[in-house]
Amino acid sequence: MSLGKYASGVVKIKIQAIAPERIINLFWKSDIKVRNITRIDISTIIMDIDWKDYNKIKELCSKTDARVTVLGRKGVLFYLLLVKRHLSLIGGCVFFVAVMLFLSTFIWSIEIESDKYLSPYEIRQKLYSYGIKPGILKSKIDVKALEDKMLKDSDNIMYFRARIEGATLKIAVGERVEPPQIEEAKESGDIVAAMDGQVIEIFSTAGTPVVEPGDIVKKGQVLIKGEQGKEGATYPVHAEGKVIAKTFHEYEKEMQISGQRSEPTGNTIKNAYIEVLGKKIYLKKSLNKFTNYDRILDDKGHIKYEIYNEIKTIYFNLDPQELADKTSEEFLKKTMESFDKSAKLIDKTVDKEVNEEYLKLRMVFVVEMDIAKEQSVE
Repeated sequence: MSLGKYASGVVKIKIQAIAPERIINLFWKSDIKVRNITRIDISTIIMDIDWKDYNKIKELCSKTDARVTVLGRKGVLFYLLLVKRHLSLIGGCVFFVAVMLFLSTFIWSIEIESDKYLSPYEIRQKLYSYGIKPGILKSKIDVKALEDKMLKDSDNIMYFRARIEGATLKIAVGERVEPPQIEEAKESGDIVAAMDGQVIEIFSTAGTPVVEPGDIVKKGQVLIKGEQGKEGATYPVHAEGKVIAKTFHEYEKEMQISGQRSEPTGNTIKNAYIEVLGKKIYLKKSLNKFTNYDRILDDKGHIKYEIYNEIKTIYFNLDPQELADKTSEEFLKKTMESFDKSAKLIDKTVDKEVNEEYLKLRMVFVVEMDIAKEQSVE
């Protein structure tokens, strides 16, 4: 290591010799500067020398059988030597501090504090959609713009506060709570049957049930009366509740299962003409080669048309069971679609009767559903 002008360190040494004075004279003659000479005893002295003269002094002491011991050292030179000796450690510390300073410019976690009905997951996904996620530079987050954008994009947020603390983005969210709706007082009324059925269960939240499970009820019959209280001390209320009942839905249909029918082939002839003094003058006329056809006359405009559609005779023989299954499923689907989704099929009966070319079906569907219907008392 070349120290150049920095080689200006001072070394404190101890010399032990039979005649220490001779050693000092020898140093002066060799142009070696010594300072702060202190005599310890008859054979021992302590002095300060320049670092650059140390090797020369060591060589002179060995020639005179004197013993030299280094007691201390100071100066820029020795600080540089210390730095050189611990260069990797110092470099590691500097690198560690640099990395920590660099990492502190990023957001590494997002903490969300929200109301119980507002999911932190929803807020986090919204932030991700804005590009704000762990690992983003702090400089890329405009807190005020983020708050304004979140409030603008989310109708269910009343307030949104964001702040950066260290490497954490802290979010506080308040849910927008709609004011409670004030229900208008309902007029008293009964619950009646929306259709015929057999009662299974009654759930009454207001009013007095007047039927029991197992009763057969007719459409319009009162199920829950709009009054409460004991006999002689009743008062009118708006009846509320559900009445679950078995309802019966019966259908009949007769269908042809064998024989023949006419169907269009898709072949068409179209003639155009005008009438002058009761006579037809054809603008376009084609020869009708169809054996069986339907003729349609369109005479609404000045130009009239004769349209011939060819038809053919189709002979068919359908499987009664397949036709019965298909028809019953169509009726069942149509029936269930007309009710609420809570309705469920509990039984189905399909009776079929084959009479030569015809199939007669009688279908009964038993559906469990709520037949309660509100009715005001006039």
